[in-house]
Amino acid sequence: MDCSKQLRNPQAEDHQIHQWQTKSELSAYSVHDQSRRSANYKPNIWKYDFLESLNSKFDGECYRIQMQKLIKDVKKLFVECKESDVIAKLELIDSIRKLGLNNHFEQEIKAALDTQSISWTRKQQQSLH
Repeated sequence: MDCSKQLRNPQAEDHQIHQWQTKSELSAYSVHDQSRRSANYKPNIWKYDFLESLNSKFDGECYRIQMQKLIKDVKKLFVECKESDVIAKLELIDSIRKLGLNNHFEQEIKAALDTQSISWTRKQQQSLH
């Protein structure tokens, strides 16, 4: 074995270590030195007061009456939906939620899901016995 290959040059090692430290310090400095980019968006021209001042043709009393009638019609669908037709009731609930109207039918949805949960629990208990 050649002993000269095993001997190391301490100056070369120090130089390599110094180069590595310098590179890591530069990369750390460049990461922290960067300022946050901005898209320079203009301020919104639609102020809250302006939006509240807009008129809608759907604010009338006739539209409120029509809305209440439609809500009653959908509530009737919950009653008319047979207990055996689980899929239809779940699809009705899903459609109502997707339309964002579930706040008008919270009690009906909760009652339907509770009823379904109870019937599933009973079926599971019966299948175990």
